[in-house]
Amino acid sequence: MSFWLIQALGLTGSLISLTSLQSGSRRKILLLQIFCCVLWITHYALLGAFTGVLTNLLGLLRGIVCANNHRRWASSRWWLAFFLVCYGLSP
Repeated sequence: MSFWLIQALGLTGSLISLTSLQSGSRRKILLLQIFCCVLWITHYALLGAFTGVLTNLLGLLRGIVCANNHRRWASSRWWLAFFLVCYGLSP
């Protein structure tokens, strides 16, 4: 894939991320953030930057948990400990 097309994926993710906070509803913000993570995961994978892929996979999982915090499995306090440990260990 073209280098510039890969960069366009990253730029699109950045622009959506910046504008997502203006969208108003919590649900829409979280869905846009999840979409941004998917774009960045694709962007970093195509560049071969697997540390970026892993970091954004963690962000994607965090977004999914936050978007579903009304469900019992996602409302556990163990998620907080899990994400703190993962972010603490990440490069």
